[in-house]
Amino acid sequence: MQLDVAGATVIAASIGAVFGGGFMVVNGWLSRRSEERRQIRELAVRAAIEEWKSNVQLADKYRGIIHPLDLYLIHAMYFVQALDGSLRTQDKIRAHLRKASDITKAADQEIQDYSKEYHKKNTS
Repeated sequence: MQLDVAGATVIAASIGAVFGGGFMVVNGWLSRRSEERRQIRELAVRAAIEEWKSNVQLADKYRGIIHPLDLYLIHAMYFVQALDGSLRTQDKIRAHLRKASDITKAADQEIQDYSKEYHKKNTS
C-alpha cells in the first residue's frame, strides 16, 4: 500500500506536532523548576540577611559576638532545602537539624581559621 502525498503530509505533521508538543512540555517543566529554585534561593538569602541584622542588633545591645553574613547564608540555604516536603517524620527532621548544626559549625570554624590567617598576613 502506497501513501499519497496528502496522507504522508498528515502523518509528518502529526509526528512534528507530537515532538514539538513534547519539547514544549519539557521546556515548560524545566522553566518552572528553575523559577522555583530561584525563588527558594532568594527566600534563603532574605531570611539569612534578616537573621543577621537581628543578631547584629542583639550583639550591639549586649556586646556579643557577630558572626559574618556568609555563615547565616550557609545555614539558611541548608534549612531552605527542607521546604521540598521531604521532612515528614520526626526522625528526618531531627537528622536534618543535626546535619544543619554540623554544617554551620564547620563553616564557622573555616571562617574563623580564614580570618586568623588573613589578619596574620595583613598585620605582618
